[in-house]
Amino acid sequence: MHFLKVFLWLCLFVIVTFFWVVAFEYGISGFSEGVRVELQGLGNLLSRG
Repeated sequence: MHFLKVFLWLCLFVIVTFFWVVAFEYGISGFSEGVRVELQGLGNLLSRG
């Protein structure tokens, strides 16, 4: 059960950090566009290996 708790906290940390970086780079007005761009870039990075 401890492993599950640590895993969920780690997932939450990664998600919040991602959104914080996107908000910092693109601002509030371009947040949704920034999320789309960054997720696309992350997908390209993961698919290339």
